[in-house]
Amino acid sequence: MLEEYNALQRNRTWSLVELPPDKKTIDSRWVFKVKKNPDGSISKYKARLVAKAENSLFLIFSATSTIYLLVHVDDIIVVGSQKLELDNFISVLNKLFSLKDLGELNYFLGIEVWSTDKGLHLSQKKYICDLLKRSKMDQANPLPTPMVSSLKLITTDGDPIPNILSIGALLELFSTSPSPDLRLPIV
Repeated sequence: MLEEYNALQRNRTWSLVELPPDKKTIDSRWVFKVKKNPDGSISKYKARLVAKAENSLFLIFSATSTIYLLVHVDDIIVVGSQKLELDNFISVLNKLFSLKDLGELNYFLGIEVWSTDKGLHLSQKKYICDLLKRSKMDQANPLPTPMVSSLKLITTDGDPIPNILSIGALLELFSTSPSPDLRLPIV
């Protein structure tokens, strides 16, 4: 936690000012997380001070290249079409902020990433498998349709899903899927 706090201080992340009377403070809290490698082994333990924030994607266009900058809380991903311009951009960022290069991207926000000659490939296979295990659905049998349309549901029938967060995660996964057969209407 101290290491994170010191990095925030070095980067001059904030300035203490008087709160204007018509404004509200931004809530923040310390979040502790175990970061894992794609194989499930522990990469590191992390503490971070999190303010209400969202993901942000920035595009930088030049005559010869495009650079994509994705920011999620205190993690960033920078990719670009021209290595020299990308290296220059990262150098500028490094002068402004205390960056730590974690090497080639292989896992970010539940998405596995690998590079080939044709570009970047993204997969949520590990995230989906972990989610199915967490919701105890990893042994379920697949069907060509998600549900029989004539089935009558009874509130006292069946086992409850052990983790309600799994339902939200599944719904988000289905709603953001590029595959039309996974984007199901919710009845």
